Parts: sequence; C-alpha cells; structure tokens
Amino acid sequence: MPRLLIKPKAQKQIARLGNRIIEKILSALARLEADPGDPSLDITQLRGKKLPGFRLRIGDYRLLYTIEDGTIEIYLCGHRKDVYKIS
Repeated sequence: MPRLLIKPKAQKQIARLGNRIIEKILSALARLEADPGDPSLDITQLRGKKLPGFRLRIGDYRLLYTIEDGTIEIYLCGHRKDVYKIS
C-alpha cells in the first residue's frame, strides 16, 4: 500500500473548505491510498510541463498529486476554476 503525503500548502487549502467537501476529500484520499488504480476514482494524468502528475476530481474540486517511490504526494487542492492557474 502506498504512503500518502499531503504538502503543507495543500493542507491549508483543504482546511479552508467547508466540512461537507472535506469529508468527501478525506473519503477519496482513503480510497486513493488503498488502491491508486481504483477505476471508480476520477483520475486523469496531467499533460504539459507546468503541473506534473495526476488530478483527482471530487465534485467541483481537484486534488493534484504525484506518485514517486511508492509515495502519493498531494501538492495542490482547489476549485476547478482556480487550481490549474500557476501563480
């Protein structure tokens, strides 16, 4: 089973969300950690060079993450309209 690591920036972004979406995110993260290839999760590999890895869709919110050496590293979480914008 892969290890799950949530970067501090992503932790802050998740903490700012409402309780209902936080519950959905935590549930999706548990499923992702148990089986990263779970076909019931809406996962897409990101294209381009600016944002590496994958995105996990949870309603109108997206979690962006990478998988390296058996570790799933969540690096961004946000609303779909903002999460892909590079600041």
